[in-house]
Amino acid sequence: MEKGLETARHRSSGRGSLDSPKVALRRSLLAARNASDPALRSADDARLAERLVGWVASRIETEAEAGTEADAETGASSDSPADAVADAVAGNARARRPVTIAAHVPVDVEPGATSLTPDAFLSALARIDGMPPIRLLLPVCPPGPPAALQWAEYAAGSLAPGKYGLPEPTGTRLAPEAIAEAEIIVVPGVAADRSGMRMGRGAGYYDRSLAHATGLVAAILHPGELVDDVPRDAHDLPVDAVITADEVAETGPSTPGSAPAENSMEPNFRRARPMK
Repeated sequence: MEKGLETARHRSSGRGSLDSPKVALRRSLLAARNASDPALRSADDARLAERLVGWVASRIETEAEAGTEADAETGASSDSPADAVADAVAGNARARRPVTIAAHVPVDVEPGATSLTPDAFLSALARIDGMPPIRLLLPVCPPGPPAALQWAEYAAGSLAPGKYGLPEPTGTRLAPEAIAEAEIIVVPGVAADRSGMRMGRGAGYYDRSLAHATGLVAAILHPGELVDDVPRDAHDLPVDAVITADEVAETGPSTPGSAPAENSMEPNFRRARPMK
């Protein structure tokens, strides 16, 4: 399935000449994936899942702490017990508010594919101990030529083969713009560098999708796929972190989102991102 998927994506993308540095790097890294030792890959994937869940939890905790500090500052200026109670209620509501995460289902030799079954991998993200409820969105590949991905909410046991035979959620399809609801977005890739430049498989599904994103974006890779430099094109968008079995690499500078308005239920995950 990996080879067929790669052929379909290349044929449909029309991006890059067959002898470009980017295509050569992609080909080399995909060949290394296919030749990798399954036992070693499985061990790496288990550590990757642990690092990914830890990073997601840390980002949620950071935003929760920022919200608590904002509540405390608001409460300090309150003149009445009623104001203090209102602030406390707002803080508790913020803590209970579901966090939306957009992720994907790793397959074949992709990072994370061997460590757990798809449902177990996704459930690890959807239910993190001590965290608020998590709403998990998964991509649905649209019909026709490559375009921005559609989305659907994940429910355990609901995955079914979609386009290219990839597992997809079977719930109500959401428009590509639904990715803007995600505070954290976990994307696949073939390579990335420490500036955050990510390289995918070449069809551009995620480049088109991330143009709608406003949350923090993390790419998950095998250890050898965090490289010194990824050739970039005008349509490429950076990620905020690269996560491998060996490390979490926070990448290039991002523009912080504006602080939440007073008594806002919205967390401050947002970053400025160019729109297409």
